[in-house]
Amino acid sequence: EHTAESLKIYSDLFEEVIERDRVFGTLLRKVKTAYDMHLQDREASVVPPMPGAEGLPKALPRGFATDPSLAAEAPDPSQPWELHRENQALKDLIERLHMELEEAVK
Repeated sequence: EHTAESLKIYSDLFEEVIERDRVFGTLLRKVKTAYDMHLQDREASVVPPMPGAEGLPKALPRGFATDPSLAAEAPDPSQPWELHRENQALKDLIERLHMELEEAVK
């Protein structure tokens, strides 16, 4: 069985492959996200914060969460991995839309 440290190394390596692979990066991102979510569901322990998460706010700015129009979309800063995953999904979407636009212009 792999330790959390070795799984982190594999995850980081997989992340590098995803970042560099223009052909299969989007598909690999979907696979990794599904796998990470499955692991997260299986684990009862708390996932350590993402490196660099110390700078993230522990709470939302005053009044931010009380605004009903923003409350549903406010990210949970206690879930830095989820924020990272969501950010990557948005980057993948932008890349896919850019590629579709290039195809449409041809």
